[in-house]
Amino acid sequence: MGATLNTAAAINAYTLTDRATWANFKNGQGILTEVDPALFNPYGSILVNPAKRPNVKFGDAKIWHEWVTTKPGLDAILSHRNGEELFFPSSVGPAFTFGGIPIP
Repeated sequence: MGATLNTAAAINAYTLTDRATWANFKNGQGILTEVDPALFNPYGSILVNPAKRPNVKFGDAKIWHEWVTTKPGLDAILSHRNGEELFFPSSVGPAFTFGGIPIP
């Protein structure tokens, strides 16, 4: 993605990228738009059924999923910055959700 951003900058073109990559490759180009709902790029964590996918490392995935859907997991993700906020949780009332899981 960095090469794409550099090429777009070199030929004065546009490209699509995520906020974290753009923040790492700021090269004089600005953001054209970042609030269009069509560009929303949600991340989530979903466990697969180990009965249907026996080769998956379900135990490791469950540990990750259980951590990432907690307040400490959300805090760790939100603390990842590059001079600006990179990730934005979706808000549901007074609580947050991450991957569709309410965070108290």
